[in-house]
Amino acid sequence: RRSRANRNCEQGIANAPPTAVRRLYIRMRILIVSPFAPSPTWGFGTRVYQFIRLFSVSNEVTVLTYMEPSDGAKISALKSFCRVVHAIPRTTTRSRKRVGQLSSVLSATSHKWRSMYSAEMQQALEDLSRREPFDVVQLESSQLARLTIDPRSVLVVDEHNIEDPRVFAAQRVAVV
Repeated sequence: RRSRANRNCEQGIANAPPTAVRRLYIRMRILIVSPFAPSPTWGFGTRVYQFIRLFSVSNEVTVLTYMEPSDGAKISALKSFCRVVHAIPRTTTRSRKRVGQLSSVLSATSHKWRSMYSAEMQQALEDLSRREPFDVVQLESSQLARLTIDPRSVLVVDEHNIEDPRVFAAQRVAVV
């Protein structure tokens, strides 16, 4: 059974304009799920923002993200080059965050793992996938992996800071 991405590739080749050298035209449907509204103002945000901007040049990119009340400008900037941007308001208050952090001491799961999941985000993800299946769903943090992804999509979990064990070994040697 051929995947939708392969069929899109074949259709792209068949519909490509006749030239001496045929170029490959593939427009994939990509969903980027981010724990924070991406913007080019800080490390993680810049990295995700630039991925989205570059993917948007030749693909249909949809973004699903949590947002803070002050993220309106960030969302507007994304809408300028994304097909669609869906922003789910973050509902955690400072006191709820502290209670969650404290309760994670007695839990098998971390506070971050639990705080990056919400029924609203899961519902939005299911609604988007039901309306139009995506070729690729890219989670911009392993902490979002608790979300259930449509099995028809290729899942990419992208982690910004995965440190090499050699870095830690070098730090231990330097400290001694």
